[in-house]
Amino acid sequence: MGKKAKSILLLILIVLCAFLALALLADRHRNYEQTASTSFSAEDDGLKAFYLSVQRYGEAKGFSVDVFEKYARFVPEDSVVVCFRPTWELLCQDYEIQAIRHQIEQGSTYFLLLTEEQDTMDLAGLTEGLEALSLPQSMADHIQAGSLQQIVYYTDPMRAEYGGLVVATLGEELLNGIVKQEQDTAVDLILLIGAVCEQGHYQNVYFNEFYHGIQQGVAVDILGMGTVLFFVECVLILAIWAARRSVRFGDPEPLHSTVNRNENENVYALAGLYQRTKSYHIAFAVSMEALLEELAKRMGYGSLNAANKELVLEECETNPQWKDMGLGRLVSIYRRLDQQRMRLQEWKREIRRIEQIRKELE
Repeated sequence: MGKKAKSILLLILIVLCAFLALALLADRHRNYEQTASTSFSAEDDGLKAFYLSVQRYGEAKGFSVDVFEKYARFVPEDSVVVCFRPTWELLCQDYEIQAIRHQIEQGSTYFLLLTEEQDTMDLAGLTEGLEALSLPQSMADHIQAGSLQQIVYYTDPMRAEYGGLVVATLGEELLNGIVKQEQDTAVDLILLIGAVCEQGHYQNVYFNEFYHGIQQGVAVDILGMGTVLFFVECVLILAIWAARRSVRFGDPEPLHSTVNRNENENVYALAGLYQRTKSYHIAFAVSMEALLEELAKRMGYGSLNAANKELVLEECETNPQWKDMGLGRLVSIYRRLDQQRMRLQEWKREIRRIEQIRKELE
């Protein structure tokens, strides 16, 4: 093959790889782990603890919770969408407002959680034709702490099929750093989201990170999966051909190990949230899974996964070193979690025992 043909082939390969990278984003969320106010960030100014709390609460109540990273027009209809501290320039564009209004008219409910600095007057396009009401009693009854004072519910009372727009003005209350210390507002909002899902029979809740500048490519939505798969096949064929024809110079570069962050404090905060919502069995499961993760590392298994989880549990039940720490009883409760009928104080005692063991292992 001549040099010109090889150059053309190389150019085609680069273009296809670039398209593939835009269409199929792999493990890109790692880039946003330090982006403030997002559900990806475990830093003090992130929202990860609250997002995980809603997700686990949804598992208990029968609705799913996921991250969304696209324009409002791509949000599945009949959903609940949470927008925390949205960037005004991204939210208040005309086409985005029209898409959100359409979603509400089709039965979706949007939560706009704003800062005190954001001017709700800019929401005129979203609230036009809707009536500002206090929360319906059926939703307000689910709130325990009463910390959600600055909240308005916009809806059209003349059409039952309409969804709604919940606008709440919050400070720092949902951020990881605050949730570790004060949880009233977080608990209230989790219960409110659960009440909205129950009243509206919603099955899906999305945290839309598009309004923080995190955007997933929409090539798959526009071109269709068949077109994308065709390009993938072309790239694979060219990659195989190049691998067979290429000559390796020297040893390949070693892969760098990934350093995982210590998220112990977020685990404690997450367990605390479930205790506040009276979901003690979920709080126990959250704490126990974090403990098993640490034990797997101590036992030499690395990270905990489906392949070694049973081995870790058996080791806790049979090895005197771990049995003497009370792990045998904890594992027994964990294995039969759905069958447990323990009293409130018993759940609290077992959760405190897990936290004590985790601190001893630190």
